[in-house]
Amino acid sequence: MDERTRQAIIDTVQEALSHAMSEYEERWLTAKQLCEQFQMFTMSWLKENGDCLGRKRASIVETDGTRHSTSWAYPRNHIQRMVIEGRLDFMRKDKCQYRPSKKDNKIKTNK
Repeated sequence: MDERTRQAIIDTVQEALSHAMSEYEERWLTAKQLCEQFQMFTMSWLKENGDCLGRKRASIVETDGTRHSTSWAYPRNHIQRMVIEGRLDFMRKDKCQYRPSKKDNKIKTNK
């Protein structure tokens, strides 16, 4: 077996193990538990940006159409993999807006 084939097999096995871990052995955390385990997150950050982390909630719809949902749950293994792989550099251009400071406005109006 040549080195290239050997490396391709290793990569495939690692990917399969990673997939199995994330899908079948995932641990779901509350927001508070997530902030305790990953201390770079705060409750306010999760409220604003938690959708970037793959959060989910369980819901049921009763026969009368009433919907009941749990609070958000966050996938620990998935988030840990994001940290390890350096995928937490979020650029939320849809939420970023330029707002000039009052100082900038005064400078522009005085000219």
